Amino acid sequence: MNRRAVAVGAAIVVALVVLVVALTRGGGPGPSPGPTTAGTTATTPTPAPVPVPGWGDFPGAPPDLRTPPGGSQSLTGSGGARVLTIRRADGTVLARAGVDRAGNALDARYFDRRGSLTVAVGGVRVSRGGAAAGGARVRCASSARHDSGFRWTRFPIRWRLGSRRAPGMTAARALAALRRARGTWNATRSHCRDIADRSRARFAFVGPSARATGRDGVNLVEFGDVNALGGVCVGTAACTITFISGGRAVESDTRIDRGRPGGFFTGRARRGALDLQSVLVHESGHTLGFDHVLARSVVMFPAIAAGATGGRLLGRGDALGSNRKY
Repeated sequence: MNRRAVAVGAAIVVALVVLVVALTRGGGPGPSPGPTTAGTTATTPTPAPVPVPGWGDFPGAPPDLRTPPGGSQSLTGSGGARVLTIRRADGTVLARAGVDRAGNALDARYFDRRGSLTVAVGGVRVSRGGAAAGGARVRCASSARHDSGFRWTRFPIRWRLGSRRAPGMTAARALAALRRARGTWNATRSHCRDIADRSRARFAFVGPSARATGRDGVNLVEFGDVNALGGVCVGTAACTITFISGGRAVESDTRIDRGRPGGFFTGRARRGALDLQSVLVHESGHTLGFDHVLARSVVMFPAIAAGATGGRLLGRGDALGSNRKY
């Protein structure tokens, strides 16, 4: 037998040993292949969701986003679109949450035992490193939109502004920016010239309020500690909690992070700061019943970049969604 034959035989033996060891340790073959950038196939295991902090003490706070005794949880989907489903011991769905690639919950919806939606929560996070690193770049492109499963049946949606001021700006400047943000949805203003306003959705500012986020019959926009709300609001620049009954929204509160490093601006972009108007345009989308989508060219993309102002207008998907829903 020549040297080449001996080498081939040895290689085959080694390969068989490695295969046997792998099957013994893993209990069977590995996962089926999936796509890779090289055009071959491979599968990346789905990471477990990062534990979500408990909710804070505010009126109407939903249950914590964790598995109850005797319940179960599952993570479905692929790529960046994953859904965490938490079930009660009796098998009914307690909550569903959108989960990013790192396993962090981005938004959440809660259901009663009959399957009816009761609370919807969504916020916007700040992308690290600016727009090029993952923030929204809103323009007239993608038609992506995702309905949250509830709607408003009476307009206008009357809202009030909390008594705490935005840092680094006058109350008048902050209010003007917030009203412009709501006006974007009122008139379906978008980056697309071919989309007219056919939506009945309307917001109306009706004055100040000394109240805070929580179910109390007042639609509120306020500046405060977003992390104190707990749950999926932790780590967001702003978070909206909407209370629902029979598929109809009955109240929606938005808290904007007053202590955010870098603060906010209302006119020209300021390095390190967030555009207040763009932030509330995004949160107003949550109020109207739209979930996050993974298309960066729409307002409902889950992240915003410091200095970006494109979110002052709707993307194609946002405008089409509002026209169709309302």
